[in-house]
Amino acid sequence: MLGLVAQKPIHVHLRAEPAASGEGLPHSAGASGWGIGWYDGSRPAVFKYPTPDQQAKDSEPPAHTCHSRVLIAHVREENAAPRPENSHPFHYRNWMFAHCGTVNREALAGLLEQAHHTSLMGGTDSEVLFHWILQNIKKTRDIVDSIRDALRSISSESMQFVLSNGRWIFAYRTGQPLYAAEWNPGKSGRPWSAWGSPIRLESMDLAEVRAVFVGSETVGGMNWEPIPAGRLVAVSPRLDRYEIDLEQEADFVR
Repeated sequence: MLGLVAQKPIHVHLRAEPAASGEGLPHSAGASGWGIGWYDGSRPAVFKYPTPDQQAKDSEPPAHTCHSRVLIAHVREENAAPRPENSHPFHYRNWMFAHCGTVNREALAGLLEQAHHTSLMGGTDSEVLFHWILQNIKKTRDIVDSIRDALRSISSESMQFVLSNGRWIFAYRTGQPLYAAEWNPGKSGRPWSAWGSPIRLESMDLAEVRAVFVGSETVGGMNWEPIPAGRLVAVSPRLDRYEIDLEQEADFVR
């Protein structure tokens, strides 16, 4: 799982990769689908590919190029039917979301209002978690407090997610690690890439553009810093990075 905010829109190219050694995005053992999400103006757009089996049938490896300031990429483990609607990232209105971990889908779905329940497209717990967080945001309009309130109703020993409204990116983790990194090409003019079966991401534009990344794996040759468990990282459109202890009060992100 990977998310980024760049200082201006950049082109990012995604293509399927055969199984090989290298940096993972993330570790792909048992992968049953992958996807990439970005913003076309203020509206989310996604490109999803459901299964490695389908990739094996295609004469040409799938590829896609997007142009956006905000991007989320995800490789899904094999824990639900391999259909596009079960692959991440999910989107609803101006929001986009990717998740690793497990929550109680049935219990959480029972808390959803009808508008969110009827908007569910697949059978994953991740999509239900996404709508539960959005339902809380709709009630208070304060994103940090809303995420805090949503997580109080969830019992999960291991969870990571990346959430975006098209301007900010929010990343949270408990249990399994999650990382953050700043990309500053300086005078080197280095393009950026991250790879590993089943996908590879590349951006020539990042040879000249600053960005902030969050991810479940330390890819792309950057100096990654671990996000402490129970902390929410918020990255602004200006690439300011805030780390918030959700046990403490905070209401500066709206």
